[in-house]
Amino acid sequence: MHTISGYTLAEIASLIGILTAAFSFVIWIFKRLVMDRLSWDMRTLNVV
Repeated sequence: MHTISGYTLAEIASLIGILTAAFSFVIWIFKRLVMDRLSWDMRTLNVV
């Protein structure tokens, strides 16, 4: 089994997977909030 600073490749792969999922989730939440805010501003300004 290959190890990088005491971690096995499986542990590193699972850690990367968790980080990627968390990162994409944060981006999804952020985009949703920004889009909600933009659409709300546009409705308020009667741009749409």
